[in-house]
Amino acid sequence: MKNVTAIVLAAGQGTRMKSQRAKVLHELCGRPLLQHVLDAAFAAGVKDAVVVVGFDVENVRASLARYGDRVRTAVQPEQRGTGHAVECALPEVPAGAEELLILCGDTPLLEAADLERLMRALADAGPQTQLCLLTCEVSDPAGYGRIIRDGSGAVVAIREHRDCSPEELGIGEINPAIYAARTPSWERGPAAEAEQRAG
Repeated sequence: MKNVTAIVLAAGQGTRMKSQRAKVLHELCGRPLLQHVLDAAFAAGVKDAVVVVGFDVENVRASLARYGDRVRTAVQPEQRGTGHAVECALPEVPAGAEELLILCGDTPLLEAADLERLMRALADAGPQTQLCLLTCEVSDPAGYGRIIRDGSGAVVAIREHRDCSPEELGIGEINPAIYAARTPSWERGPAAEAEQRAG
């Protein structure tokens, strides 16, 4: 298996929780949601992780102490979407990472086997494929981004619910925001530089 780093998005407040705690710190079966996600990633063979933080930073960081130096954090000062969060994480991605597993910190029902299948799909797709995404079919897709496919079945777009046409609103295949990607080849910043020099 390749050297994979997980980027876990955990910067949001989660206003629907009506709580002063970060959403990812709410517990399921006695553990924070975020720990369930990290445990699934490590069980799938991920080497280390970068957790993107933004709200309730110190408490989120404290919840990561059990992972030692396998987990580092990156700050997203304002929440501007998935792409921006990943961009904030890249300076903390180790120089040796070959692939990224991009996950949301509030999805505690992730299973390692599904993450393994996603990473295998990226490997099997060949070097020309830069990103694979996990999709799923749900009976009530309201609120989720829809997967738009062309006549050959290839994914051509992810359409946010608010932007869907009436026809697209009927699509039951949705985007749960779980991605496997090849590590960008551009310079990833001071943390990567330091590691490269030390190695």
